Amino acid sequence: MFADDIVLIGNDPSTLETSLKTLKMVAQSIGLEIDPGKTKWMKNTFTRDYFLRMEGSVIEEVSSYIYLGQAITMDNDLSIEIGRRRRAGWATFDKYRDLIRESHKNHGMGLKISKKNNDKTTNHKRQAHHKADSGIKGNT
Repeated sequence: MFADDIVLIGNDPSTLETSLKTLKMVAQSIGLEIDPGKTKWMKNTFTRDYFLRMEGSVIEEVSSYIYLGQAITMDNDLSIEIGRRRRAGWATFDKYRDLIRESHKNHGMGLKISKKNNDKTTNHKRQAHHKADSGIKGNT
């Protein structure tokens, strides 16, 4: 078993190192392990240079990381998170691009959905399209 998404906060790196040792001991006592290779740390501009260690291994210092799906930076730079979300959105769109094109091609139309009365507008357009395809005449 592994412990994921744990954040320790300290006033200085040596305090953080002590907290990390304590966390590792407690985790081991309940059957969890903390992998020094997957552990990262971040500091602000007021912190002196330091090599944070766990079991003799130097813990990698990073300028940002993903915590519970959110990009975290010390300077609160949102451009990293915005870029990450844009890439994820385009990746999802690309995943369904062929489906969207095929659906549009087969129906020969796009649905116009307004914010007001979404269901009525969508159903009205679908009924009109269905009647046109099937040759049904009547009020649309």
